[in-house]
Amino acid sequence: MYKEMVWMDAKRMRAQGMSYVEIGERLGIDRRTAKKLCLSEDPPRPKRREGIQGGRLPGGDQGLARGPAPHEGHPDLREAAPSGV
Repeated sequence: MYKEMVWMDAKRMRAQGMSYVEIGERLGIDRRTAKKLCLSEDPPRPKRREGIQGGRLPGGDQGLARGPAPHEGHPDLREAAPSGV
């Protein structure tokens, strides 16, 4: 997330005729980020992500596929697993 000051600097530099590449180099950001900042009407603000509620993704998908827990896969480790698991 970029601060409002970076957004204001990028907008000012663009108004002075600087290219996105020049703005990016001057501010230490990527040219695509410089363009995004310059074209945005409002300063960047933190936003809540859509679909991230209680750790669940839309559609019931839980993200990356995970294998069994370490103690479930190996017979010796099954015995050493805590009883509540």
